[in-house]
Amino acid sequence: MSLDEIIASPFGNLGDNEEQACEKVHAVMLTALDAHTRSDYEKFSSLCTDEFIDQIDEDEFIETCNEMNPNYGPLVKLEYMGSLERVELVQFLWKGNFHNAEEQILVTASFAKAKNIPLIEWLWIE
Repeated sequence: MSLDEIIASPFGNLGDNEEQACEKVHAVMLTALDAHTRSDYEKFSSLCTDEFIDQIDEDEFIETCNEMNPNYGPLVKLEYMGSLERVELVQFLWKGNFHNAEEQILVTASFAKAKNIPLIEWLWIE
């Protein structure tokens, strides 16, 4: 498949359909959120593209973890809500239940359609 064909398809190399794509990226997200809970920058950065992780140095990552982790605690459940198709990316949305959070937390991550290995291009937890 050419790059243009990959980008034109809804999920590109992430899968032939939403279910396949979600299955691939869900495993990445569980590991990334666990690394975030453990303040494990090395593990977290191994799940992200160089372009994304270059924007977050280890000190910033640890500081963010130290701010968020007491309020959220470990992930209890991550429930898939859907995806948004972008030109070269797919943005996935989950609702997360975290041990210490009274409310559900929105977790959004983007993955490139053209990459053979799903790596986080962008992540937001709120």
